[in-house]
Amino acid sequence: AVNAGALVVLLQLAREGSPDLRAACLQCLAVLSKQDAFKRRLLDQGAVEVVCGAASASGEEQRPAAACLANLCSDPHLLSHIAANPATIPALTTLSQSPIKDVQRHAARAFWHLAFAEDSKPRLLEAQGLPAMLRLALPATYSTATQALSRQALRRLADDPQVKDQIFQESPLSAQEMENMLYNSELTPQGSSLHPSDSAGHLSLDRKASGGAYLGSQPGSSIPRNFSAATNPDEPSAARSGSVRPRDLREGSSGATLATTGNQRGYSRGMEQAEDGVGQDRVSQNHVQG
Repeated sequence: AVNAGALVVLLQLAREGSPDLRAACLQCLAVLSKQDAFKRRLLDQGAVEVVCGAASASGEEQRPAAACLANLCSDPHLLSHIAANPATIPALTTLSQSPIKDVQRHAARAFWHLAFAEDSKPRLLEAQGLPAMLRLALPATYSTATQALSRQALRRLADDPQVKDQIFQESPLSAQEMENMLYNSELTPQGSSLHPSDSAGHLSLDRKASGGAYLGSQPGSSIPRNFSAATNPDEPSAARSGSVRPRDLREGSSGATLATTGNQRGYSRGMEQAEDGVGQDRVSQNHVQG
């Protein structure tokens, strides 16, 4: 258990301590943010401001800060408050530019949640989140998991024709290239961040229950133009169905935490599988259990 006083001290040290102490405290916050019981307390005590303040810090601070922010965004009851915080979108934009793939993926995970929440989408657009999302979605730039999350988020935003026009206008790609990337592309394993133990060699996503389509790099698959169902990056049902190993749902493996939501279009409110911000090199041999 963590009492209120300890949480206040933890947040203060995460903000004002030495670099090593800040990184350690941010790691603690990332672990706490995995637990539903702590998410509201973290929000109320100012954790969003603290982790956003670490967005431009070293990688040792960035990684747990990004994990914590994405974990908090996974709670639909808190998301509107997080989106309304003026520090959130700029911090995610900064995190999206990190050279660390885990940090990029956490940023994409947070953007995914924002894009799939109706009351958060306006803030995402007002705060200029689109350029960062577009960067994360571009082919051959980031990991397959990051691309998949970002493209799903962009497709969700593009359900609004006006927003779709804005997305296409701000993209560095041509209109045809954007159409292909968002609706017709296949994600390949080349340059992906799939866990090395994934001998299948491709990103496997669950079948959409209502349409039988796959979203991902299944050989020969494509993304239908009308595909708009969400595959929640924090939903562990993929592990239960066997398409993604439980290990791949944890931070430290780079596998996408992408799972089916069946024919549900909106935000998934199922069980969450959050991440703790421990670097891949630290857990590849001794996996962290959340």
